[in-house]
Amino acid sequence: MSPTDIERRVDELAEAHSGKAFAEQVRRYAEGLDPGERQELERVLLDRARASDDGIERRWEERSWIRRVLRRVDEAERRSRSDS
Repeated sequence: MSPTDIERRVDELAEAHSGKAFAEQVRRYAEGLDPGERQELERVLLDRARASDDGIERRWEERSWIRRVLRRVDEAERRSRSDS
């Protein structure tokens, strides 16, 4: 089975299942793979987990950046009012 086939199957499982059900389906799928294919499956799953983590981290950083900017705007407005 090619890496592309494994990625496609993981996509199919992810579309049909989530959470524990997804994990169980992946486990069942892995049972039918040879050791090399299981290693490829592991790589695919780890890559996707990292991508998910990167997306979460990026959203957190963006949200933090926006909060910092808004806080600075609020502080500037308060200073402006107190100077008047």
